Amino acid sequence: FFGEEQPLIPLDTTIALVEPQCSIEGEYPNVLCDGTQLSHNSIKVFLTSLASYRIPDPKNITEALLDPQHGEEWKDALIAEQTNLLQRNVYEEVVWQPWMKPIGTKTIPKVKYQANGLFDKFKVRIVALGYRQPRAPDEDNYAPTLLISLARLMIALAAKKGWKLYQLDIKAAFLQANLRKEEEIYLWVPEGLRQRDVHGHRLCWKLKKALYGLRASPQRWYDTIKYWLVTEYGLLPCDSNDTLFWSEDLIVGVYVDDILYTGKDEACQN
Repeated sequence: FFGEEQPLIPLDTTIALVEPQCSIEGEYPNVLCDGTQLSHNSIKVFLTSLASYRIPDPKNITEALLDPQHGEEWKDALIAEQTNLLQRNVYEEVVWQPWMKPIGTKTIPKVKYQANGLFDKFKVRIVALGYRQPRAPDEDNYAPTLLISLARLMIALAAKKGWKLYQLDIKAAFLQANLRKEEEIYLWVPEGLRQRDVHGHRLCWKLKKALYGLRASPQRWYDTIKYWLVTEYGLLPCDSNDTLFWSEDLIVGVYVDDILYTGKDEACQN
């Protein structure tokens, strides 16, 4: 009954039938069962309803961890996020001192879905409440973005020269950007994680790298990608635009953590 379409739910999914002449209440009130005599259309509607059902996002991490059905999954997602930050050397845990001025953090739980609408995973992201940071008078905290006119120019140039055009997305870009030596930024430990050490002392995080939410994170990321492109790959920054880098064989445009590039095949592969 699915025809040539790909079923939204695997055909080996177990479906429990209810008592004869009763309706499926709750999330699927329009699907009727008549013992084992389910019509093909009713089964299709039922499976489609299951596939389109979405787990609601918790309001906060506390609600997520106390969820009787998915609490363990949210706990694993929170531990995975902390492990990711530790592996990337984003912070070190220190005992809070009165002279430190930690800023707040927020732990955001989010249910992720695949492009076809099916459930993917439980995701937790820890962000800094950067709007609470004091702003310096000469602060310049932004990441230059590629102008649409320059993107069109790159496409036109690639078409004229017969070059291939590539796009890539840098995963966890901000977490790869180091803070400057003079920057000392402390965060309160995010909700859901250990707040005190074994001696009862309150803990906080001393950041080593940029974290989502910080005022400085976009600019630190730009500093990092510029260093890579100029120092590691030998590209020249464009005099009239901070987002364009070039050589005779390669042109790279930067839009925060999205990279557009074109050039000779060998240069692009390298």
